[in-house]
Amino acid sequence: MNRQRVEKGSASVYVRQGKAYVVTRALISTGDYAGMYKIVEPVFTVSLEIDELSQALERVIGAGLQEIPSPSREEMMHPDNKKDPLLRAARVGSWRKLYQGCAAYGVTLYEDELELTFWKPEQKGRGFIPDTYRFSPGTDIKEIAKAILDDARSRPELTAPPEAPEKPRKGG
Repeated sequence: MNRQRVEKGSASVYVRQGKAYVVTRALISTGDYAGMYKIVEPVFTVSLEIDELSQALERVIGAGLQEIPSPSREEMMHPDNKKDPLLRAARVGSWRKLYQGCAAYGVTLYEDELELTFWKPEQKGRGFIPDTYRFSPGTDIKEIAKAILDDARSRPELTAPPEAPEKPRKGG
C-alpha cells in the first residue's frame, strides 16, 4: 500500500562564499504547475555557524508549508531573475552564477520524519544528484545544521580560494 506523505514544512539551504542562504519554498497548489515548488520571501542570509543556521531553519520550517497559486506560463518559462528572492539575497544575476562554488541542501519535515538531502553535483556538471538521509521528527535542528556545515566544509569547491588567472611568462 502506497500512502501519501504529508509535508509540514521545508527549507532549502545554499552555501556560497562563506554564507548560508536559507530559502522558503512554497508549494504551487493549483493550475498547470501544481505540485512544484517556487522560492518565495523570506530568504535568510546567515553566517556558517550552527546557531545562526539552526535559527534560520527553525523559522522557515516552523512557518509551515506555504501554498501559492500557479504562476503564469510566462513567469515559469522566463522568470525575471531580478525579482528572484534567492538571487537578490546572494547578489547574483543568474542561477548559473549562483551555482558556481555553491552547495545546495534540502530540509523537509514530514509528520513522521525529517529528511536532509545533500544535492551533489552531477559529474558532467549538468545537474545535481540527491543523497537523502532520514531522521526522527524530533531531531534537534542543530544536528541538521551541523551535518550541513560539516558537508559544506568538506567540499573543495567551497573551501578553496579562487584561482588566480595565470600570468604569461616572459622570455623562454
